[in-house]
Amino acid sequence: MPLPQGLMDTPRLHTAYGPVRDTIVQNRAAMLPGTRVGTVDEASQVIFMLMTHDDLTGEVVHVDGGGCFVSQFSIDSLYD
Repeated sequence: MPLPQGLMDTPRLHTAYGPVRDTIVQNRAAMLPGTRVGTVDEASQVIFMLMTHDDLTGEVVHVDGGGCFVSQFSIDSLYD
């Protein structure tokens, strides 16, 4: 089962974005219906649920704080 993830708050974000990390994460979170970015623990909970429920087959579960409902143009503008 596919598990497309949005921006996850991980230690690697500190390395990738450096001093602008907090600004990027806050801006992205403000655009999401969930108003925050997800965590690795939350994504792993979804993976565990998918592995333990036999009735879920062939589904795509988005773990992105509602990002799949937000315009891609809006998300891409964060990186301009």
